[in-house]
Amino acid sequence: MIALVVTAAYVLGMELTPPGPTFRDVAELEGLAEPTGITVVENGLYIVRYMVNASVWTVGFLFLGLVEYAVRTTWTHLPSVREWVPWLSIPASRRRAIAIATMGGLLHAAVMVWYAVRLGVTLSGGFEWLLYLFGAVGMWVLAALPLYLLVRHRLIVPATLLTVFILIDVQAAFTASVEDPHALYFGGWFFYLGILLIVAGIEYGLRRLDVYHRFISEA
Repeated sequence: MIALVVTAAYVLGMELTPPGPTFRDVAELEGLAEPTGITVVENGLYIVRYMVNASVWTVGFLFLGLVEYAVRTTWTHLPSVREWVPWLSIPASRRRAIAIATMGGLLHAAVMVWYAVRLGVTLSGGFEWLLYLFGAVGMWVLAALPLYLLVRHRLIVPATLLTVFILIDVQAAFTASVEDPHALYFGGWFFYLGILLIVAGIEYGLRRLDVYHRFISEA
């Protein structure tokens, strides 16, 4: 909820403060001599961009809420959850963890495929269908794995990092740029998966060394 309020306040503040919207040709951003006829908007339309991409922001906030829920049920020094969710006890059973991870992965995949289509992510050679199939599978894996580790094994960092990836990805829509971070996130998901696996291994190793539990008890 706090993240939602802060983001909405940021969007509203940027929309109401100068400078106003500036329309620029892509040639200006790339340093080309001739205009391309492709126009991007700089310093404006923040509310429109926020509302158009609301589904992506929602996924990020949902995952962030799940991380907060897991943290508050794990770290005793933090305020406890007032109302427990009956089907979301952490650590969850293996079957329930698989179900939560599967649904979260499907939600993430569906929204990110839609986002890629909206942004016009393409692949040269007429193999867009292959790119979207590859990306859809990757988007599912990229979310399902850290969510499973979160609700089943209480590994906090991978799911937190996934949420950061999502919010950074959609936040890039506020800037006028010819670069498309979502193309990297969608097509190069295996790179992000590698990062999540590395941090998961580190967190698991620290837990095995009892460093993690000592940190929680002192927090």
